[in-house]
Amino acid sequence: MTRVLFYSPYAVWSYHTALETTWAHALRGRGTDVQFVLCNGLSETCDVFRANLNPREPNACLACQADSAGLFAQLSTPYDWLGTYAAPTLRDEVSAWVAGLPTGDLLDAHWKELPVGRWAATSAYAQNRSAELDLADPQVARIVRNLLVGTVLNLESLDTLFETHRPDTLVLLNGRFFGHWAAIELARAKGIRVVTHERGFLADTVRFAENARTHDLGPMLELWEQWREVPLSAEESAAATTILEDRRQGRNFSRLSFSPPVQERERVRQELSLDDRPLVVVFTSSDDETAAFPERRQGAFPVSADFLPAVLELAHTRPDVQFVLRIHPNIQKSQVGTNEEALLHAEQIREEAPENVRVVMPLDDVSTYTLADLADVGLVYASTIGLELAACGKPVLCMAQATYSHTGVARQIDAPAELGPALDTALTQGVELEVARRSLRWVYRYFREYSIPFDLVRGDPDDGPPSLAYEGFEQLAEGQHPYLDAICRFLQGLDDGIFEPATAADLARALEPETQATERWLAQV
Repeated sequence: MTRVLFYSPYAVWSYHTALETTWAHALRGRGTDVQFVLCNGLSETCDVFRANLNPREPNACLACQADSAGLFAQLSTPYDWLGTYAAPTLRDEVSAWVAGLPTGDLLDAHWKELPVGRWAATSAYAQNRSAELDLADPQVARIVRNLLVGTVLNLESLDTLFETHRPDTLVLLNGRFFGHWAAIELARAKGIRVVTHERGFLADTVRFAENARTHDLGPMLELWEQWREVPLSAEESAAATTILEDRRQGRNFSRLSFSPPVQERERVRQELSLDDRPLVVVFTSSDDETAAFPERRQGAFPVSADFLPAVLELAHTRPDVQFVLRIHPNIQKSQVGTNEEALLHAEQIREEAPENVRVVMPLDDVSTYTLADLADVGLVYASTIGLELAACGKPVLCMAQATYSHTGVARQIDAPAELGPALDTALTQGVELEVARRSLRWVYRYFREYSIPFDLVRGDPDDGPPSLAYEGFEQLAEGQHPYLDAICRFLQGLDDGIFEPATAADLARALEPETQATERWLAQV
């Protein structure tokens, strides 16, 4: 019998828990041995409680455990507490070890030769939404120490749990956070298959990664290698452009739409006092969210805060060009807290900006998509808007590793000195059909493969309770929902992989339908 373990330390995030318990009930009905393990206060700092969003109260862990237990009772799902697998003296031992570490060594700390400091840092970035960790700040150091203790306690408890129950597959949320990171690395070391999941990019969808985190770029490269030379059919081209148009209009998002819907271009041009000079629009990223992934920051500006000062320096040398700096709206969202560090940086940039630079702040009523429409060239740190610009055939310069860097639709800038000459070249390019064609291929594959339809659990975009579209477990039986059947087979390890491979017939497709569809799209935008 296949054994599937759901590691759910953040069970109070009810949407994700409702997803997991739904899959678990369906798996049990298909003969799978399913187990859940929840957190019972293993860390004094965690991602459920964040310093700038919902600060931890003295009884936070007890309240979280009570809420988790209530939710699992409501969802008729048994569970274990992870802490029951920890040795009685373990907490004292680990706490003493962490207390003895020099502050400067925290991020490089190793426990039994495992880089637990690196894993703890993944959640430290989220506590105050910061892309850099200043250990000279006692508050930051305290948070990292707490997370180090929690990381090791999770690691050792999971080690005992894995040895006791020997799961075939470990299922968990995205893999970004400290305990999840430790769980993935330990499972890999023990040869346990790992499946991570997240909301899909479209409404009522989910996405998965196999033996990877949902943020990892490797699986995306593998997907592109399968499909890069396959032209889109007319139907696929229509699906890709519909996705892009929905995003422009603020529709069909799985959770948050970061930008106002597209606006009238002349209105935005007047509000920003733009003239007839060529326009370069600069898009920053929500950098604290990917700070845990050093491979994503590889490029001209590994420290993301260096990007905008370089743009200002460039603008001083190019008075013949106008620049608009769009500060990412997600750095100031009520649902996720404010990245105060990035916001202060943006305000300083605005104060220092020369005459030919406009700065659009996160809460300004200016659509990112209208700015993209007005742009002659896009400069992005690594934001998805770079792909959307490229899908309109426009030249894009990318400073770090984006989810489309591997496709070649944007020019990667690997050193600051490359930026000026690359911009000069980009300003002469104009709209290119081949850039749009390849961008639309990736739009279709990326949003299709990372947006698997699943409407049996519907999430509230404002993080209210999820709703279930089924009333009894019999409605989850095999044959009732093809997409649920496919997900269960994937979680059981019965299918070869999550991504559909290209066939010989796919590779033999004619190019002309894609060309015609791309030309129609470019004429529209």
